Amino acid sequence: MSYFADLSQYAYDYSEPNVLNVGWLSAEQPYVKGETPPKFREALHRLVQRPILLHRGFHLCEFCSIGNSSITDAPQTGNGQIRVRGQDGTWYAAPTMIYHYVESHGYKPPAFFIAAVQNPMEIGTR
Repeated sequence: MSYFADLSQYAYDYSEPNVLNVGWLSAEQPYVKGETPPKFREALHRLVQRPILLHRGFHLCEFCSIGNSSITDAPQTGNGQIRVRGQDGTWYAAPTMIYHYVESHGYKPPAFFIAAVQNPMEIGTR
C-alpha cells in the first residue's frame, strides 16, 4: 500500500483535488498515536464493512507480524477504501486498514476526520 501523509491531497490512482488522505500508513513513517472516542471507533467499523474502490489483491498490515496470523485474516488485510464527507464539505479518503490501525496499533487520525466519521454529511458509495 502506498504511504500518504494525513490531510495531503488524494492521489492514489488519480488526483482528486477536493479529497484529503487519512490513514495511509507505512512502517517506515511515524504516525500520531492516542486514544479515540468509542463512538468514532464504532462508526469507523461500520464504514469499513462497506468498502468502495476495491483493488485486485490485498495489502497486509506492515505493523503486524505475519508469522502470527493467517494471510487471509481480516482486519490485517485490506483492499478497498472508505470515503466520508465532513460537515465543512471536505471529503476524506482512507484505506479500509484504517480501522485495524486504530484498534491494533493506536493510530489517532486527525480531529477533522474523527468528527466527519462520527457525524458525516455524506458517505462515499462509488
